[in-house]
Amino acid sequence: MSKRVLKVTAFLSLYFISSLNLYSATADELEEIRSKAIAENTYYSENTYCHGEDINAELQELVGTVWKKVAPALGWIKVEECDAQVPLRPWTKAEVAEGTEMRWRTWVEKEFEWTSEVFFAKKKNILSNEASGEDTKQKAAAAKAAEDAAAKAANDKALQEAAAKAAAEKAAADAAEKAAADKAAAEKAAADKAAAEKAAADKAAAEKAAADKAAAEAAAAEAKAASAKKKTTITCVKGKTVKKVTAANPKCAKGYKKK
Repeated sequence: MSKRVLKVTAFLSLYFISSLNLYSATADELEEIRSKAIAENTYYSENTYCHGEDINAELQELVGTVWKKVAPALGWIKVEECDAQVPLRPWTKAEVAEGTEMRWRTWVEKEFEWTSEVFFAKKKNILSNEASGEDTKQKAAAAKAAEDAAAKAANDKALQEAAAKAAAEKAAADAAEKAAADKAAAEKAAADKAAAEKAAADKAAAEKAAADKAAAEAAAAEAKAASAKKKTTITCVKGKTVKKVTAANPKCAKGYKKK
């Protein structure tokens, strides 16, 4: 992965305050101010959020219980790791007592207001009057490199946390999906078993009814057959003649009467 680099850009009209006078500065002048502030350790930038254009920004300090403006944003840093729609972060120069509670405030009038997390003012570096411009640049470059490294580390950490969160959410979603599938499979298996048991019971009942009917019909046939095979003897008389007739359904011959 290529190294992400913070690029300083002159954005719209850039201003800063000197004493009580407000005046504009060129991009080169701003970069010189920024480099010196980095060397002096009086440089502050907002490194936790990305902003769009036409945003107001100022550095604040906590005085008692009230937040008061220390300095407005002197410029805006275009950061490659930010989204193209909101690529900017403000910076400024401020000399504040070490350990003072501070924060950034950004806003658009009548639209929104946002404040960063609280942080503490840094100790100012005292530069020698004899320090050469090259030495100042070297210190500024070293400080900037440290700032870039810190920004990259913060961004990498945010990316890692986002990846871990996405992985955890996916694992949870997969587990929920598996649990739902297992439940559906268990319910189907139970329904299939109940249907099979009912079908078996219905088949057994039908077979028993058929067997009972067949047995009843066989018994009736046997009874009928037995009745048909049973013979009875009757006595038939004609005058003084007497005859006995034995048959399953005996009848007297013509002219004879059953005695």
